[in-house]
Amino acid sequence: MPVFRKLTPEEANQVKGIGPRKMIEIEYDSYLRDFEAGDSGEAILGTDENRLTVMNRLKAAARRREPSLHVVFRRTSDATLMRFKVSLAQEVIAKILGASSSTGKRGRKKKA
Repeated sequence: MPVFRKLTPEEANQVKGIGPRKMIEIEYDSYLRDFEAGDSGEAILGTDENRLTVMNRLKAAARRREPSLHVVFRRTSDATLMRFKVSLAQEVIAKILGASSSTGKRGRKKKA
């Protein structure tokens, strides 16, 4: 399982020409580098980190992977702990399309 850490300002300044947003992208991409479909993980949030922001950044990093991954977050009772499971995005799309096609005709019913 990966251990998340925040870069120090000195480490962040080592790479020239990259802004703070790109540095965050690189950081979150590195978190998911070792993950494959079916793997699970957890992240412990710092006091200054927002849960929703971390979730969105992990999802964006998963979409940037090739092949694209999908991150599903699990509920936890601890506000500083996030657990998640990684799957292939294609599997998720196939499940959604398969579920909608089995419901029958789409659209509004015709009047009798």
